[in-house]
Amino acid sequence: MVICPPVIYHGEFLNILTVHYERREIKIFHGKDGRLYQRIILPTSARISTPPVVADINADSVLDVIVGSKNYKVYAVSVVGEILWVSDVFGVPTNIVLGDMDGDNSLDVVVVDDYGYIYIFDDEDGDLIWSCFVVSSISVCPAVGDIDGDGLNELVVATDNGYVYAFDFPQSGSRVYWGMFQGSPMSYGNILFLDKDLDFLSDYSEHLLGTNDSNPDTDFDGIPDWFEVTRNLDPFINDASEDPDDDGLTNFQEYQYLTDPFSNDTDGDNLPDSWEVNHGLNPLNATDRALDPDDDMLANWQEYEYDTDPWNPDTDGDGYSDGYEVYNGFDPLECPHYFIISPR
Repeated sequence: MVICPPVIYHGEFLNILTVHYERREIKIFHGKDGRLYQRIILPTSARISTPPVVADINADSVLDVIVGSKNYKVYAVSVVGEILWVSDVFGVPTNIVLGDMDGDNSLDVVVVDDYGYIYIFDDEDGDLIWSCFVVSSISVCPAVGDIDGDGLNELVVATDNGYVYAFDFPQSGSRVYWGMFQGSPMSYGNILFLDKDLDFLSDYSEHLLGTNDSNPDTDFDGIPDWFEVTRNLDPFINDASEDPDDDGLTNFQEYQYLTDPFSNDTDGDNLPDSWEVNHGLNPLNATDRALDPDDDMLANWQEYEYDTDPWNPDTDGDGYSDGYEVYNGFDPLECPHYFIISPR
């Protein structure tokens, strides 16, 4: 039975997202014709207990869904079905909210539980970054926003024993996306009511940041505001052609590949972003460092070291594989090779 309020979010067009309360299903329907677009099944022990919260929490341009479960878990999943992370809590009685609580311009996950604990989980991996015990149970949704006018997020929580707590986070940021029950003051659960230009930055955050809440690219440089804000670029200046990390990729290309404009090796695998991009590898996945797609006995990190082609087993075309040449002391980039045959 679906008794949690549905959420309307944007994909190719506006879609409707529902969860099966007391079950483990998240269903997404095409808003245009009602066809089932995606069905996400959580692990067997999960029993969804909260309305869904929708936002791009890991800043990869794909919306994510966060729900609480009666098996004492919080699940963060991508709308394409990938489970991003799972974190432990003591039950989740009400809506989850999202805001930047540690100043990294990403959306952290704020959860309250049945026993009086408040948790803040990191958006990227679900690690606990802050918690507090307020003695009383909590059964109403917390709220995130700037309540003291300093441009930074605070957290407000009301407890069942009649107290209201306001928590200040001096290192927090100004991004809020799903900052209260059902996302907006009118509780519509519709992203259009909190993000009218659909740029992954809420209108509230755009007001604090000074960006244009009716234009997803305030400076018209081809890089959306959300990417510039989450990657510490300037959303008010056309910096698309700059290359601050000097890795051979412009800021616009970093946006295209979702790499870090201030790191020449986003995934930390010791293969520069530009080399991975230029050679058809994934600059966001460190596991490809050890792969050997052309089966030439050289892993990708060795192909980078020897400047060979990771997709061509014989870079210089001399009939000998790159691995054979490297392991036998020849130059895999030089052709032809001459072998001296001793006379009998």
